Amino acid sequence: MTGKHFQSAPLPHDEPGRVQALARLESLDAPPDHEFDDLVHIAAQLCDTPIALVSLVDADRQWFRASCGLDERQTGREESFCAHAIHSVEVLEVCDTQKDDRFADNPLVTGPPGIRYYAGAPLVGQSGHAYGTLCVIDTRPRDKLSDGQQDSLQRLARLTVERLEEWVRKQQADINARTLSVLLDSMPDATVSCDREGNLAQFNSKAREWHGVDPRALPAEQWSEHFNLYEPDGETPLATEHIPLLRAWRGEQVRNAEIVIQAHDQAPRVVLCNGERLEHDSGGSLGAVVTMSDITSLRHAYSDLNRTRAYPQSVIDASVNVAIIATNPQGLITLFNPGAETLLGYQAEKLVNLHTPALFHLASEIEQRGDRLREEFGEPFQGFDVFVEKARQGTPETLTWTYVRKDGQHRQVQLAVSAMRDDAGTINGFLGMAVDITERLRAEKEARLAKDRFSEAFNSAALGMALVSLEGGWLDVNEAIPTLFGYSREEILKTDFQSLTHPDDLDTDLALLKDLLAGRISHYQMKKRYYRQDGSIMHALLSVGLVTNDNGEPLHFVSQIQDVSSEHHAIEELEANRQFLQQLFDSLVDAVLVLDSDTTIITHNRAATELLELPTDAIGSRLSSRLPELTERLATEEAAPCEERSNESLLARWNTSLAIPGKASTPLELSLSRTHGQYDPLHRWVLVARDLTENQRNEQLKNEFVSTISHELRTPLAAISGSLRLITGGAVGEVPARMEKMLRIAEQNSHRLIQLVNDLLDLNRLAAGEMDLSFQDVELAPLIDQAIEQMQSFAEPYEVILKRTGSSDGQVCVDPRRLQQILANLISNACKHSPRGAGVTIHCESSAEGRALVSVIDQGPGIPESFRSRIFERFAQADASDSRAKGGTGLGLAVTRELVERMGGIIGFESREGEGARFWFRFPRAMPEPIKPHGKARILHVEDDTDLATVVAAQLEPWSRVERAVSLRQAHECLRQASYDLILLDLKLDDGSGIELWESLHRAQPEVPVMILSGYEVPRRIASRVAAVVNKASVTPGEIEKRAVELIKSVQEKPQTD
Repeated sequence: MTGKHFQSAPLPHDEPGRVQALARLESLDAPPDHEFDDLVHIAAQLCDTPIALVSLVDADRQWFRASCGLDERQTGREESFCAHAIHSVEVLEVCDTQKDDRFADNPLVTGPPGIRYYAGAPLVGQSGHAYGTLCVIDTRPRDKLSDGQQDSLQRLARLTVERLEEWVRKQQADINARTLSVLLDSMPDATVSCDREGNLAQFNSKAREWHGVDPRALPAEQWSEHFNLYEPDGETPLATEHIPLLRAWRGEQVRNAEIVIQAHDQAPRVVLCNGERLEHDSGGSLGAVVTMSDITSLRHAYSDLNRTRAYPQSVIDASVNVAIIATNPQGLITLFNPGAETLLGYQAEKLVNLHTPALFHLASEIEQRGDRLREEFGEPFQGFDVFVEKARQGTPETLTWTYVRKDGQHRQVQLAVSAMRDDAGTINGFLGMAVDITERLRAEKEARLAKDRFSEAFNSAALGMALVSLEGGWLDVNEAIPTLFGYSREEILKTDFQSLTHPDDLDTDLALLKDLLAGRISHYQMKKRYYRQDGSIMHALLSVGLVTNDNGEPLHFVSQIQDVSSEHHAIEELEANRQFLQQLFDSLVDAVLVLDSDTTIITHNRAATELLELPTDAIGSRLSSRLPELTERLATEEAAPCEERSNESLLARWNTSLAIPGKASTPLELSLSRTHGQYDPLHRWVLVARDLTENQRNEQLKNEFVSTISHELRTPLAAISGSLRLITGGAVGEVPARMEKMLRIAEQNSHRLIQLVNDLLDLNRLAAGEMDLSFQDVELAPLIDQAIEQMQSFAEPYEVILKRTGSSDGQVCVDPRRLQQILANLISNACKHSPRGAGVTIHCESSAEGRALVSVIDQGPGIPESFRSRIFERFAQADASDSRAKGGTGLGLAVTRELVERMGGIIGFESREGEGARFWFRFPRAMPEPIKPHGKARILHVEDDTDLATVVAAQLEPWSRVERAVSLRQAHECLRQASYDLILLDLKLDDGSGIELWESLHRAQPEVPVMILSGYEVPRRIASRVAAVVNKASVTPGEIEKRAVELIKSVQEKPQTD
């Protein structure tokens, strides 16, 4: 054959870890085990198959831990059925292999054993990796296993996994037992233990050597009589109840207990004891164990150091820990005791079965040791071999190594390495015991060099350091002290610290010194003031320790003085600024609160206390109890993507009311912003609450005033206007020509006043919801013709020609009188802004949705860009001076918009400066429009790039219907004709900027979301008001889709009318 014609299973995604987990089972190539044989026989009987296997899938083979009906012990992984089964946790079942493309040409199907049926349950261990399968095989096709058989097969698989993992645990327990045996025989420390009754159980050779007798036949109460045990002073006999092993047996945890052993014909031995009671899982006692480390030489080194050091230093940690580390033959760590954890800073579970000791050794030392072994044996040694080669040859070896702690610190250790062998003499691991000798080496070195080293450190320290007598005189100072105080060294040594200390700080300093001498404290630190030589005050941080001799008698003080004057002044200035800001904060009229994400109050000003009637302990409480909608508002703002926000800090502003029991509700305006400190990653919410009670009262007074004045003005204005009309009409005789001109001016201005009063009254009624609308089904054409006819007289002074175009057939449901008012406002506005001789067109048509669409088009100068955002606001005028010349109150468009929307219509405008303006409105036809079920959202994509438009349409096609406009003119036409659920807007188009479109759309239809999709910068003034911003120059696949769908989902909650 030139190649295989069957499908080999791909490697699982966790293959390296899976193979390692299988290796840790140590079951591959293991001898037969009757328990596994029983499992495969049960599986074969359960499924009624001639063959059943426990198959373990290695890197390149499958090996059978147990088999029933098959003599082979392994096959290649390429043709392995089980390599397919381990990809799932479910049973893989192939009822007829010749009908399955994966296996039809498999050698195990076409040749022996002739597999025609296969079912394999994965063996998934506790680590989540699959070791292999428990499978059943038949040489003929079969029907699928029953549900009960499949369940039983999976249960047998789980039992198999438990047996595999239990087997390796037994092997590990055997290794640990052997390790412990070797440990006890080779430990440099003494180990003693007792059983639950207190009788001695273990007493290793070191313990017998140190005690001079084997005391295991003695009861506990006689131990102190035979062992010559003493307190740490070496003279006071150790009481029975103080014996470390007895203390541990009674349940006490013994840590670093120091005693002295004086055996017959031996020098006193100082030992450090650690131990505790042994307990089984139920909590009962199993006995106790204590280890003892000989620290006699270390104690002598400390004594030598204390005798030779002229300037004592802090006491060196005298504890000696033993690190015990065992490995398998390949060097993988299998045991890492608590002493090793303490010494190296690693947790056992992070190393066992994962790393070799090379992790915490210096690579340079490993290389050097390898070079020495190569010189000795004439062959190269690398890696783990350099640690164990001598032990492998039967020669235990103790060397000094450098251990590298997890935190990077280096520790010097004496490491003894020996080989662990099984009954056959085969090496099954290595045992290393390391004793930390860093402190011992340091003590020996410092005993020789302490004086020189201390002197160098003392004189070169950047901080002021001094030795001070018990009476306060300066014994010695380093070079920094004279610099700090402005005195020479000789002048300093002639004085004492009391004379340089500020009087207000001296009593505290002396009291702390008294506590230090009495042993109530070991050192102290305080901030105090000193006088410099020039009389100025130095703010300092003083640290003081007491130096004693070997007998604990005080010798002198060691002081460190750090100049913190700059920090002190900075803190004072910071506090002054804080107080100023707090005063400013409290002086604000508005209530200001800083909240966290669950509305817990972090701080607030005085106005917040008064407005919200907060209790004195409000900080730490939740504001949402008083303003329930606040939690939902914060959650909404928190969820908004940060790209959708502008650089402005204000996120939201809304009105609400505060209900306090027993009081009328208080109207509030709430403003919400979010901020965080430079070093604080957590966001904070800033809530500003403004009491609108006075504003609303003033608004009400204003409306009442406007209403009253307007009503009072109507009667006299009507009389004035009527009188003027009669006079100019000749009712009182012929009027002189000069007077007639003045009367015409008066008459025109009286009309303007009447129009202003009417507009004010209309707006007042609309704002108060008091305007009554009389809806009727009326023909649109007569209303438009009537409006044009009535406005002819208005247009004549402006020499403007009114004309109607298009078709206005059909009825609309409106208030006819108010529709006439709308047309009059728009036509009069167009006339006033049209050049003489120009025309104003009233164009009628049906929109794409079948609604009545009316446009009033002029040929005037157009709407300035700066005015478009305010065009429908009250009293808004593009140019006040121009409006006075042309006439107008600035209220007409505001009234018009309110009327259109109250009658269910939509109003909008289109304009470019110098090209006139078009104001349009749409009304539904009189026939009710059917409510359509939820459908695709309707999107207008304003984009002149065909490729991008095609991509966007394809991305959004499942959720929406995308229409495209390639220019501003076409986009305006689309918006006149139809309503859209979302606008995708490019900012740069051939006939202008997309901002023009947004300005008109935002004023006319603010509820329609706009998503700017452009490579150009979004103006800051609109960035916070658009629904989303996406830079198409760097857009990623799916980004437009994600943003748009989020907006569409809210739209699809509503019924669609188109």
